[in-house]
Amino acid sequence: MAAATREDLDKYVSKINFHWNKTKLLKDAAQMIVDKFSGKVPNNIKNLDYLPGVLERPPMLYSVVLFINLKE
Repeated sequence: MAAATREDLDKYVSKINFHWNKTKLLKDAAQMIVDKFSGKVPNNIKNLDYLPGVLERPPMLYSVVLFINLKE
């Protein structure tokens, strides 16, 4: 995703309100995952919250899913 153009990403989110802004945030977050986290999505709330466009709720949900998967 970090290597994709904003135009390519926009094709997937064009039906969402403010899609051009969301496309920018997706690209920026993907690039940050590559640059700061060695290409791996962070597995803790602090680092997830650090990504552009990520608010409190998605990292909390991600943490719950991760916890459930670890228990299985």
